[in-house]
Amino acid sequence: MKRLPPYSIRIIIVDPRPRDFALFDELVDAGRLTLHFFTHGFPALRDCHEHRADLWMINVALPDIAGFDLFEMILQEQVDIPVFLVGQTYRAEDELRALRLGAAKYLCKPASLSWISTLRRPQLVATGSERLLVDKARHVVEPPVFYPSLDDT
Repeated sequence: MKRLPPYSIRIIIVDPRPRDFALFDELVDAGRLTLHFFTHGFPALRDCHEHRADLWMINVALPDIAGFDLFEMILQEQVDIPVFLVGQTYRAEDELRALRLGAAKYLCKPASLSWISTLRRPQLVATGSERLLVDKARHVVEPPVFYPSLDDT
């Protein structure tokens, strides 16, 4: 099978301080990530209706809506998308609430590349006139999808 250009993971980050995620820039520059930032929850929610993401990272403290509430609204639209809830500082009650609501992870700043090292990009392959998204084992997958590791692609 002919290999096509790698798939870039689309991450939506909803956080009042986007510069806290500057260390992700090297992966963006390498074409491994596409980041979309929102400093407020409601514009991100509007984007959710128009575009799919491979991963959401939502700060639990947003200026216009609680991150937990935004998370629940997004789940109604994009059930199969992993969501990481992010705290400025660690609070046990936030972690328990995040996990109870079904968040894939609860993380605390400062941001770390390890946050996304658990993602792997699927590969696009050509099969005749079709383009299919396949995982490392060559199984056809439907985007968006959550993968075990970005490092071993």
